[in-house]
Amino acid sequence: AGTSCAPRDRRKKGFMIWTSDGACYRNVHPDHLQVYDMTEWTKGSTHPGNSPERNPIKDFAERGLTLLRFPEDHSVSRWADNKKRFQNIGRLGDHVSFSDLPEVLRTRQVAAAFNQIELPRGNGVVVCGSPGEVSNDLSLQGNFRKGGFGLYTRFNRVASDQQFGEQRKQIWNTIALTAKDQLRQRMAWALSQVLVVSPDAVGAPMNTEAHVNYYDIFVRNAFGNYRDVLKEVSFSPLMADMLTYIDSKSTSFMWTETKGTSLQLPDENFAREIMQLFSIGLYELFPNGNPVFRNGSPIRTYTNDDIEEYARVWTGFRRRPLRGNLERDLGVVNRLDPMDIQSSWRDKFPKMGLNRQYIGDGFPLCVDLQDKHFLRVGAKYQRVGSTGQPELQVDPLRWGTSQLPNRLRASPGGALFDALCQRDASHCQYPITVILPRDIECSGDECNVDTVRTIEAEPGIYYEYVRPPCVEQAFYENGKKVVSHNHHHDFVMCADPRRVAANAACCTPRTGCSGNCFHAEIRGEMYWGERVKYSTAEQRCTSNTLCDSPHLVQYCREPDPDSLNMCSGNPKLLTHYWTTSSCSLRAKVNQDGKVAIVHAPENVDSGKIMDFVRDTTSTFFRVDWDIENFDEGAPLSRVVLEIEKVCEPTIDGAYLCDVSVEDKEVYSESSGPRSVSDMLSKLKIGSFPPSMDAPTLSFEFNDMIVHNPNSAIDDRFTGQTVFQATDDNGVTHFRKNLKSVVKIAGTPLSFRNPVHFVNLVDEEPRDMYYETDAALDHYFYHKNTAPFLAIRLAQRFGNSNPSPSYVSRIAGAFQSGYYVSGGQTFGTGQYGDLASTVAAVLLDPEARTLGLENDPSHGSLAEPLLKVIALMRSLEFTPSDVHPFVNFKAPLQDLIGENAYDVQSVFSFFLPEFTAAGSRASVSGLVTPEAQVLTSPRVIATLNGLFSLLRWGLDRCYGGFGFSEGGNPTRCQPDANYGTLSYQPSASDPYTTVDELATLLTAGRLNEENRNIARNLINTASSPSEGLIKAQQLIVSSGEFHGTGTVQQRGEARPAPSQPSPKGGDYKAVVYIMLAGGYDSWNMLVPEECEGTNDQGKNIRQQYEEERGVLAFLERERTSTVSVDEKRQKLPQPCSKFAIHDELKFVPELYDDGDLAFFANAGAITRPVTKHNYYKRTETQLFAHNAMQHEARRLDPLGAVPDTGVLGRTLDILTNHGFESGAFSIDDPSVALRGTSGHSTPPAVVSRAGLTPFNPAVTDKDDEWNILGQIKEVNGQTTPESSVYGDFWSGALHQSLQETDDLGSALDKTPLGLELPDGATDDEKIMATVAQLIKSHKNRAVDRDVIHASLSGWDHHKSTKPNLRNRFKEMNSAMTYFIDEIKASQLWDDVTVIITSDFGRSLAPNSGEGADHAWSGHYMMFGGSVDGGQIHGQYPFDITANGKLTLGGGRGRIIPTLSWESILNGVVQWVGVETDAELNEIMPNRMGTGTVLFNETDLFVQKTSLRPSRGKGG
Repeated sequence: AGTSCAPRDRRKKGFMIWTSDGACYRNVHPDHLQVYDMTEWTKGSTHPGNSPERNPIKDFAERGLTLLRFPEDHSVSRWADNKKRFQNIGRLGDHVSFSDLPEVLRTRQVAAAFNQIELPRGNGVVVCGSPGEVSNDLSLQGNFRKGGFGLYTRFNRVASDQQFGEQRKQIWNTIALTAKDQLRQRMAWALSQVLVVSPDAVGAPMNTEAHVNYYDIFVRNAFGNYRDVLKEVSFSPLMADMLTYIDSKSTSFMWTETKGTSLQLPDENFAREIMQLFSIGLYELFPNGNPVFRNGSPIRTYTNDDIEEYARVWTGFRRRPLRGNLERDLGVVNRLDPMDIQSSWRDKFPKMGLNRQYIGDGFPLCVDLQDKHFLRVGAKYQRVGSTGQPELQVDPLRWGTSQLPNRLRASPGGALFDALCQRDASHCQYPITVILPRDIECSGDECNVDTVRTIEAEPGIYYEYVRPPCVEQAFYENGKKVVSHNHHHDFVMCADPRRVAANAACCTPRTGCSGNCFHAEIRGEMYWGERVKYSTAEQRCTSNTLCDSPHLVQYCREPDPDSLNMCSGNPKLLTHYWTTSSCSLRAKVNQDGKVAIVHAPENVDSGKIMDFVRDTTSTFFRVDWDIENFDEGAPLSRVVLEIEKVCEPTIDGAYLCDVSVEDKEVYSESSGPRSVSDMLSKLKIGSFPPSMDAPTLSFEFNDMIVHNPNSAIDDRFTGQTVFQATDDNGVTHFRKNLKSVVKIAGTPLSFRNPVHFVNLVDEEPRDMYYETDAALDHYFYHKNTAPFLAIRLAQRFGNSNPSPSYVSRIAGAFQSGYYVSGGQTFGTGQYGDLASTVAAVLLDPEARTLGLENDPSHGSLAEPLLKVIALMRSLEFTPSDVHPFVNFKAPLQDLIGENAYDVQSVFSFFLPEFTAAGSRASVSGLVTPEAQVLTSPRVIATLNGLFSLLRWGLDRCYGGFGFSEGGNPTRCQPDANYGTLSYQPSASDPYTTVDELATLLTAGRLNEENRNIARNLINTASSPSEGLIKAQQLIVSSGEFHGTGTVQQRGEARPAPSQPSPKGGDYKAVVYIMLAGGYDSWNMLVPEECEGTNDQGKNIRQQYEEERGVLAFLERERTSTVSVDEKRQKLPQPCSKFAIHDELKFVPELYDDGDLAFFANAGAITRPVTKHNYYKRTETQLFAHNAMQHEARRLDPLGAVPDTGVLGRTLDILTNHGFESGAFSIDDPSVALRGTSGHSTPPAVVSRAGLTPFNPAVTDKDDEWNILGQIKEVNGQTTPESSVYGDFWSGALHQSLQETDDLGSALDKTPLGLELPDGATDDEKIMATVAQLIKSHKNRAVDRDVIHASLSGWDHHKSTKPNLRNRFKEMNSAMTYFIDEIKASQLWDDVTVIITSDFGRSLAPNSGEGADHAWSGHYMMFGGSVDGGQIHGQYPFDITANGKLTLGGGRGRIIPTLSWESILNGVVQWVGVETDAELNEIMPNRMGTGTVLFNETDLFVQKTSLRPSRGKGG
């Protein structure tokens, strides 16, 4: 014991210290007297001392003991290691609400033990479930697939993973077949294809409830408002998983967490896709959906700088805690409830979005909040739990389990109390939400506060005041220093004295002391957590003074509620306190013209300033500079030149500038706004509606109402003037006649004062939710959103190419909220109304005018899944008694290309802009989205499944879509199916039967010739049932069933392709591999031993490790390397040795063998660019998956030869030279293979699963069920007046049948030499298919092959390193198999494989340890003829922010120095293209990129090549 502590006491325990005021403190363990639920240690062998004979913890509890003494012979580390097993409840003596106990403790037994069986009135807790959530009904029974559903939990599984994955599909199928609200369900299905979540992409493929809950967003809002859809989707944890913004954190948070060692940026994924895919699209549109052009090119809707800004909005989102009554999967996380926002993770700073609009423009300033705004009309109060903890503001967590907090109480009998009470007879009702209908008077303490947080109505009943949305200005004058204190450290910032932002602490100097005199700190707040204005704080301290450096400010009720120094052990809050010191703001400007806020408090060491506003901050944001010709493509050189003259340079290459703020009138006395749009474009500062109790002159002016709230009322425009106007979307705005400008001292530069929602001093989740809403409004009210969605919905409801006037009418219904048809009005009159929108889609003359089905371009192909559902509904599917829910077998997505809850990517099942190569639709410039999945394998599988359904019911029999109750899938058992089609014609004659079927299956469009063929099948059948089934099979194979138009036939069969004959000479194959998603090549080819340096003297390895941060390759991972042979390099490389990812074992082996070469820093290039002009000079929509994949396959950025690809055009040239060629893509079609229609061999799609024969139930051409001849007749050649969609189906079927026969025969004769491993990956199956195609070239009689394959799964926005490792491991296995097979087949010298990707990834990591979309990447090419062992192009010497190739924004995006043309130029020469004219025809922009063009001699080992002796074609 003693009266002081000494350094030597640090390792002592148990001693006591007496303080000068007589208190005695004993040193104890931090967990002393903490209360824990230790049930876990009573189970089995969880506790080391447990045995069948003894259970120490359980015995202890059953003896009625509560204080557990830690055994002295145990190491304290044992407790530290194990306490995480136990739920901490609080400290002994704390008051804990029963409703706040952990779920496992909220039992009747625990309640009874504490006399809480009946909770006192008012102590209820507000609990919100998900929309439509119900409790489980245990009376409902049924096994899995037999009327019941299983829940996937980590404790219990009643079915296999596959069966769990089927449950949500069963629900969808059954609803689609039986629900009475079919239009609602149909609209939900359409919306689900716009706002896509893929179960496989969210880590919950077996979960049912979460996915159904997400889909219900669309069901619930099908006729609601699209704004609600956008918000619910944005807050969905599934969407956040899918697009990786869950747990995304701000740059400032990560900078603080890593102590300034790592610059990690927010994830960009969702910020990109919500614009590209969910709202505004890639290019500006007119209201009729036509693109807007400038200088011959479509205008992009957004830039990558926009994405970087919006990415900061999507920080802070996290899952809500796990709760009861929801399905739990292995992840044990809440995938159901809308996410909340973790305030500390959120980016707090201004964000400038689309069209130079700050998020928050148009909102009123918080400094303009009316006095006592919490008592004004419209003030909102939300009831919260019994502890008073607010939901939208942050109070210390311990306040929720303590009786200590002093909350503001509503005065009984006062107007606010009465408004909250809403008394009914003798009882208060206390509704969940209260909105004041009028201004009310204050009462009691309410009159002495600037605002309220939570207010107590009566014990246990609390309301949170939800302050209306308003914004802060980033820069202001006359700032004051505010101080907070935590862990014995002061933290200092600036605050706007006009804002309710900090607390009051009053100080009185002590008298009679000498030397170091302390101040007595007197509390100046009316309730805990109060915030006040500076002027209020001064008033609270009228008899004293505001403390300039308040220290340990604590809250207490006893013994002296006015003293801040006499309480002990009570909760402390990191609250800011006003001081009398001044505090100025400065602007930190970087080389990109972006700005950061720096606080400069008076006489304060910079180490005490909060790091996110310190002069070392790296949190920059865009500002609206007042300079001419502002554009991302124009350099902000003027800004940099001016500021470097007068501003202070910082160590990170930025400049620290003094600033001033000037507010000025926009419209003067003599000139007002010309129109509403003029006013809205110039006035950005919003206003609260003018107060009714203030003198105001209001008058009309140019479709606006002008309010002059001024004591000197007149009709002039002043800084006090407020303009009121309603825009074209029906939104009413109030705007102040002011513009706030930030001026850079000593320069002519200025920028518009940015606004932001989150107060930097008082960060509340409420304002973060407001900011999210405002960002959503940027997308929602964008002029593109209405026509963008109009086109998408028209396509999903059966019109692939809606006319501009049709789109305009749909968009008009979306914008106005009304649609009138037949005297009936649909919609609510609100912008974004989906009821009016879908009414316009379905009731417009273009959708329902008779005769339109005869327009060849009108209509669409039918969606694959909807065809199956339509057949089942039309022919009266009846499920079996034991299988009441409809269930298709798992691979339906692979079989037909579409399945509920089985979409493969955020781009949905098919692209809305897809065109079918070589089809009449394509030639006519029409899109055919559904054609993207109508590949030969799927065409065959679709008919096989439909034929099986018609003949045997829902079964797996002969390619059927269903399951069987055991047995062989080719041994069809009558009673084994899951349901049958019960339709019977109303009459037995063939005419009536076929006419009925034509009505049911083709809406009567089936032409008379095809009807007669069907009737003949009935007439010649051996039984009526056989005839009916054959007629049905014939009709579902027709173009009228698969498309929505009429078909007119020429009476001629479709011609068979000419049979190729061997031409002799050498064989060559090019395999073009797309690593779809954008793979991280910075961790494929990694600087190892590097000599070259940048201007700062750092070599590339040092730069790489600094820029990559947590993504950098570690020393232990650098086990595989390749050396650079300087003699072979045309350009110097910065390193003599590079590391190769250790999972890519085949790469260094081939490189060292001279069979593999790298292409460094390559990508899509339109013209030579710099970091300042790249945006204007690049035609490709950079950083977008579909656009950049498209360009990597086409190599035609200027659209010189539209609808063709680089390999297809190559085949056209080879055909001219007499080469027989084959073109194949694996699983899906590729534009890369498209050539001129009818010129070279059309590309074929081959499934990685192999070929499936058509109608496998028919094994003999004489089989009575063989109707192949009739099917070909029904799908013969059509007239020009026939539907292009029906014609496409018939052509696709014809090609599929031909390919199945010809290719199947060739592949049957070409078995693979090496067996695939058990459980082969998709990559291995794909590369095995590629190898088999190459091996079959002699049986196919071709000289050249081009093969395209996509390996998916490379879009690693989160956890890039482990995900990349897994994919590289799978890729290595697949490539090793392929290489071994090709070498064993003696074809190694004849094959060249090129590895490409959409784009590279960013060097800088995001906060999820992922990498975002970038531009250049490093790629490779290998094969026996490749002149390998070298790196083509040049690995960058400088990848820092100052590098000439590094784009702004801090992400580490590098401009390519090699183009795709650089690589493909020599490759197409290798296969036989020779002249410059031919090369220019294949790559129209070849000479425009400004990059080197490698020739065949640069890339390949020279060999004598034999050309076929005779030519072919023109």
